[in-house]
Amino acid sequence: MSKFAEKVSIWDIENKNCTEEEKNALINALEYTIKKLGLARKSFFALEDYYTSKMYGIDRFSLVIERKTTVGADHFYAVFENGNKYLKVIATLEK
Repeated sequence: MSKFAEKVSIWDIENKNCTEEEKNALINALEYTIKKLGLARKSFFALEDYYTSKMYGIDRFSLVIERKTTVGADHFYAVFENGNKYLKVIATLEK
């Protein structure tokens, strides 16, 4: 089964200076990244490489995702940064 059929569940969000639109676009980028890539333990991304990032105004953000497995479930700890803007998200991938 494709990971695109699985659902990303957001457990916690810490937002510093991101607009609501940026926050939503960043979470969408995170969901896409988790589903698409089958991440290693830790990965770095420049969102300027994402096709729609400029359209949503998030092309200057960087993303670091760390995957930790606890009790058989993968937890994704993501940090988006752009200058004084910061968004931290904890998520899981569920079937």
